Amino acid sequence: MKCARMSNGLGSLLLCLMLCSSVGATEPGGRVTEPEVDLLPVVTKGIQSPVYLTHAGDGSGQLFVVEQPGTIRVIIRGILQDKPFLDITNRVLA
Repeated sequence: MKCARMSNGLGSLLLCLMLCSSVGATEPGGRVTEPEVDLLPVVTKGIQSPVYLTHAGDGSGQLFVVEQPGTIRVIIRGILQDKPFLDITNRVLA
């Protein structure tokens, strides 16, 4: 698997969307090779301590980022939305 480590320093984050270029291939002898993975930048700043990234599951392309302080942020067409989808910072100890 080909992976790259990327960092932009403290205070900024680079979320990466993993795109598999193949599902995997079988070598002679029945050995399965792992697919190559390319990392593409999704958001480069504005996210605080992300702990989870998922998609909407409805084909819209929206991504949801769970932040440790207690917010869920939405990324639409590569743009981080200003208003959180959910904010429970007053209910969690982060």
